[in-house]
Amino acid sequence: MQPTAMESEKPGYTAPMLGTAVAAGLAAVALVPSGATLSPPSQPGPWQVVGKVTTSRIGAKLHISRTVQGMKALAFVVASQSPRRIHVVWASYCEFNSDDDYTESYSGKLSGAGRITYYPHVFDGATNCDVAVNADPVKGARVVAAVYSY
Repeated sequence: MQPTAMESEKPGYTAPMLGTAVAAGLAAVALVPSGATLSPPSQPGPWQVVGKVTTSRIGAKLHISRTVQGMKALAFVVASQSPRRIHVVWASYCEFNSDDDYTESYSGKLSGAGRITYYPHVFDGATNCDVAVNADPVKGARVVAAVYSY
């Protein structure tokens, strides 16, 4: 009995096809943001994360913006497992009751390898603060950031 055309043309998987499939699967896993945790700032205080810890994609910029109400202190932490330097631009804006009353705003640039922690100034009686943090891409690595308050 002769095999039919369908039986004789069964597709096989070649080594290049399997290699491509494995590479695509690993790339997909690498691009999914991790559920990273970030230890709080080192200065004493009952620090609480404002919102969620944010993780960039590998080699991508990171932006985090948070609004905090009724705080005494603020901090943000930016970290990467890469030995390359992290470059951060940040800004904070705090107000008492509304922007019609007393306000303060600060901004700056920071850089360092591994972990950057900064404590933006919060004036006594501030009722509302906005904090924005932008980190440049770190080649071949994710950047993780969080804003903390108490």
